[in-house]
Amino acid sequence: MFDNLGLSEPQTWDEFLGVAAKIKDSGTTPFILGANAGWEPLFWFDYFILRVAGSDFRNGLMNGTESYLDPKVVQAMELWADLLDKGYFLDGFSSMDFQTMNSRFVKEDGAIQLMGAWTTRNLMKAGLTPDEDFGVFNFPTITDGLEPAVEGAVEGWSASGAGANTENALAMLKCVSGAKAQEHFAVMTNNPTANKDIPIEVYSEPTRNTVSKFYGMLDAPFHQNLELATHPGVTEIAKREFPRFLTYPDQYMAVLERLEDRRLKVFEQ
Repeated sequence: MFDNLGLSEPQTWDEFLGVAAKIKDSGTTPFILGANAGWEPLFWFDYFILRVAGSDFRNGLMNGTESYLDPKVVQAMELWADLLDKGYFLDGFSSMDFQTMNSRFVKEDGAIQLMGAWTTRNLMKAGLTPDEDFGVFNFPTITDGLEPAVEGAVEGWSASGAGANTENALAMLKCVSGAKAQEHFAVMTNNPTANKDIPIEVYSEPTRNTVSKFYGMLDAPFHQNLELATHPGVTEIAKREFPRFLTYPDQYMAVLERLEDRRLKVFEQ
């Protein structure tokens, strides 16, 4: 679609808006976003915060030392609400989970989705080829001078220091994170591995450029997504309120007020 419309990967917010407008004018909805499980919209909020306010502020927000009513958070929500007001997102948020988002993307019901690296494999299973049928790009710059931080959901193994077999548990963790096991994972899944030392050549030819782009993004600070980065009490409100915001974007201040109320309650305990 980008090639057909003569579009290139947007680097700045103005370029991003220009891309969205041209896609909309062509008859396709620019963005696909579901909210069936509640966590899907959190990626958008996180990236808006990272691009408007930066990593340090976002860390403070997750740790409870920054306010959801801060002007920078309000600005982020206003930018997001503007996209919604322009009709840039597919309707039916509550009925779409991330798998449905992929299906709608494959059908070209929408042009762009914000999702984790695992989506690459799912799209390939659906018959799409990286760099031919789809590509990846980082969230564009909004505030000049901020590092292009990235975020995602990282779930890992852990070993109890008080376990009955801690020594072998640690040996297992060392094994699965080592180059040999991670290379096997890369060959099987064509997904980026946790071990960045895996040679790009082990990935199948169509995915190498995509994997390289993902690894290149990790040169900037990495953040755990909101669902796993902040107090569960705040996450509960976020997963309830952001899906509602997608339908009622004019109520963004009510969303922020509820988040702020919960932040004050859980972090002051």
